[in-house]
Amino acid sequence: MSNFRLPKTDIQCDVQFIFEQREDVLRVYIFQQVRSIHIDFLRERSLKWNEVECKPYLLAGYNYFQLLKEYYKRTKENNKKWYHKLIAYPLESDRTIYHTLKTAVRYDRLEIIKYFMDQYKLYDFIEKLMNESVINGKSKIFHYLDQLLISIGRIHSYVSNMVSAPLGKNIELLQWLTEKISKHNIEDNTTIYPKTMILDAIANAVIVGRIDMIEYLMAKCNFTTIPDKIRPFILENGIMSGSIEMVEWILAHGVCYRPLVFINYIEFSAKYGHLNLVQYFESNNISHFTSKTIENAVRSNNLQLVEWLHRNHGELFTTLAMDLSAKMGISFVKWFHSNRTEGCTIQSMINASFNHDLETVKWLRENRSDSYNCRILNQIIVNSNRSSYEILQYLYDQNLYVKFDINQQKLEDICYKCASKDRCEDILNFMIDHQNQLFSALDLKKAFRKVDKRLGLY
Repeated sequence: MSNFRLPKTDIQCDVQFIFEQREDVLRVYIFQQVRSIHIDFLRERSLKWNEVECKPYLLAGYNYFQLLKEYYKRTKENNKKWYHKLIAYPLESDRTIYHTLKTAVRYDRLEIIKYFMDQYKLYDFIEKLMNESVINGKSKIFHYLDQLLISIGRIHSYVSNMVSAPLGKNIELLQWLTEKISKHNIEDNTTIYPKTMILDAIANAVIVGRIDMIEYLMAKCNFTTIPDKIRPFILENGIMSGSIEMVEWILAHGVCYRPLVFINYIEFSAKYGHLNLVQYFESNNISHFTSKTIENAVRSNNLQLVEWLHRNHGELFTTLAMDLSAKMGISFVKWFHSNRTEGCTIQSMINASFNHDLETVKWLRENRSDSYNCRILNQIIVNSNRSSYEILQYLYDQNLYVKFDINQQKLEDICYKCASKDRCEDILNFMIDHQNQLFSALDLKKAFRKVDKRLGLY
């Protein structure tokens, strides 16, 4: 049983560099570049190089084209079964490939998209990638995929693409798609644009604060004010844009504020991290500040907004605010530690653990006695709170656990919850490796067999 391991979320790999000269220099350079894409785009923690080299989507994002090709050639060979001598190995069955292509689209890597379509015929991904190219405003990739779809004889509806187009902030692509879904009326030689699609597109244009797109779309249906169908939520969309100009434009085109019983505009602005709109609504006496404003500001990961609220509405902070800050990383936690006195609860360490943030977990252990208790490892396991093996091992080494006092049925329930949740395999692996210390009186193997019957996972 001790040798049994569950599969990792990402396929294990060992990318071999084709460059033999100055390999260490290349590794350092690529790693420095990859840190940026993780933090700025993917919103993930920065990684060690041995983790990065197993992430093909990072190679795609930074256009390490040759390394990416070598990665999938190796993956294809490693995953071949005996019957692939008779039929080709389908790369689309690889769980990383779509994520990789999506990243290539976002970073406008047309040559990568062309290569994988030519080499591996990944045609089932075309329409999803077309939508991805639209919402990222990548015209060249969109038109390439569009022509590819036509060449293989597939019919495509452009409606969803047109509706999503404003999100990509590419007005030329929006105009092309709008004409694509229009219909020509032969009787009076006019062009008809489907109003429902236009309205949905307007709503998306408001989210990104593009008044030029809104005016273009409204002109297609001769709208002079915001249509009734989208009025109930259009101001919230404008707030999401973070643009005061957008909010005032909406108010000038037939939309009024909704009563406080339906929405608190200050809380909503804080949710999206928009300090300018929080101040705007305060100065216009619209809505008011609450503890939820603080919590939303922390969740938005905007420290400048949190600092402003600290200076102007400090009485609204609670322990929940610091607990939530642990999801944002160590700099946020340290700020609360230095500037606020409410403290935190064990949920702060659970939140850091959920984000696989070992650095923050260690800092909390060393600096905040209110962030953990002697059973926190048990709580993470029992509640199937996502965590990493390294964090679980750290908490174990710190003796922040007790032997489980549960029955066999409860153990099976824990295993089932972990197996059913995404990215909880580290908890199960940890339970397997430490079964004698944690579950000495229980049959873990039997529990896994029961889960196997219920889900057929392993």
